[in-house]
Amino acid sequence: TYSQVTFSVTALMTYDRCPRCYYRRYILGIPEKIRGLSADGQVDTKARGLSALERGNIVHRVCERITDPTQLDDFIEFAAAMEGVKLTPAVRRDLKKIIQPYLESSFFQRLKEDSEIYREYDFALPLSGAKGEQFVVNGTVDQVFIGRDGLEIVDFKSNWIRPEDVGREGERYRWQLRTYAWAMGRLFDAPVVRSQAYFLIPNQVFALKGAELSSAAIETDLIAACSQIIAGESNGIDAFPQAP
Repeated sequence: TYSQVTFSVTALMTYDRCPRCYYRRYILGIPEKIRGLSADGQVDTKARGLSALERGNIVHRVCERITDPTQLDDFIEFAAAMEGVKLTPAVRRDLKKIIQPYLESSFFQRLKEDSEIYREYDFALPLSGAKGEQFVVNGTVDQVFIGRDGLEIVDFKSNWIRPEDVGREGERYRWQLRTYAWAMGRLFDAPVVRSQAYFLIPNQVFALKGAELSSAAIETDLIAACSQIIAGESNGIDAFPQAP
């Protein structure tokens, strides 16, 4: 019997997008491809160009951690090492051009101006189902700003997209942004005024606010998803349809 009662936000977002993908990844345990390894399982340290995914991951890591723009080179090298790649001078220059707009943005300036900002904020919150089931939802929020009117959530996205695609791509993260809002609202006992995905490429924001962040509605959706996953496991793959 499938005994999973702890759900990451990423897992629930996967289920929302494609139940069949959730079944393969989280119930059958089919692993994701490991990046940055050579055929013999060693870290690939040869300088080369980056895939879009590698580039995005490096940019995301830098923006999560950097607080001083003068340390940009060091953070890029650190992020590349974490990704298991060695950068060429040309690729390093390109990465700096991508990250620089963020360092000049209002979000980055607030890191120095606001007195209450939480970065890479981990959470694990209990959730009770309608039939007494007990679940735990966990995740990590990139940034939480504490303001006079409430909380503002920022989650970095490293997807390589065009400006005209921000709205469509942002909708794919609606489940995640709503869950983050629910979690932070509970933990800080404060209203969430905005929950947003900051697309580093092309340096634009997709935001949810107002009724979209209703804590009661979000909790109802979370309970329904967790309960459906547990109930569906006994019926096998047919209970987890492929997304259109």
